[in-house]
Amino acid sequence: YEQSWELGNGFGIFASGGSSVGGTCFFSISSEGCTATKDWNAVHVLLNELLANITRLDLAHDDFQGIHNIQTALDFHKAGEFNSLHGRPPKPRLIDDFDTGDGKTFYIGKRKNGKLLRVYEKGKQLGDPNSPWVRWELELHSSSYIIPNVAIIYPGVYLAGSYPCLNWISEEQRYFETIKQTASISLDVLKKACRNSYGKLLWTMANVLGYSNDEIVAELSKEGMPARLNMPVAGGGDAL
Repeated sequence: YEQSWELGNGFGIFASGGSSVGGTCFFSISSEGCTATKDWNAVHVLLNELLANITRLDLAHDDFQGIHNIQTALDFHKAGEFNSLHGRPPKPRLIDDFDTGDGKTFYIGKRKNGKLLRVYEKGKQLGDPNSPWVRWELELHSSSYIIPNVAIIYPGVYLAGSYPCLNWISEEQRYFETIKQTASISLDVLKKACRNSYGKLLWTMANVLGYSNDEIVAELSKEGMPARLNMPVAGGGDAL
């Protein structure tokens, strides 16, 4: 973006202009800006009116009593409760203060994979070595996950739904679908539609007219990706 402006007193950034941004604008709101926002329903309505897409969303829950602390997160990890139903378990990382009072931080996942959970001793990091305050903070990117605009209205519900073991944050849980999940469902629908419409043509070309598989693909394929698959293109990325 060619131009950018700071909003309020560190509330966020607005940017626009440039030949490679497809006529879009960029808006990022900081934690201070979130605190200053009084009506998230109005923000949700505005996002929908503007056809806006959320490319990064940070959700947090503060446990001021430290009931669910760093050890809780470590226990969840040991029990495999951060693991997804499919794929590899998320990578853990612990930054240990060795009980100096500076505060520990536990990470689950990687930013480059689109999902990162930080559990850290917020009170200690702010300078109180005896504070029990622990923050559970999720960072999510649209490169791997579908981020619905409605998540800004129900942050605790979506944070709780990011991992099954976070149901202590909210009994109601809503889940972020992955790009791969959405693409897989859409692909199945498209394959079924193609089979119903052109299955007999493909069979005839292969079994009656003697076309090879490569010849059928060359005759009938067209460069490009169906919009319904909603998959990221190579070279793309999140606006941070």
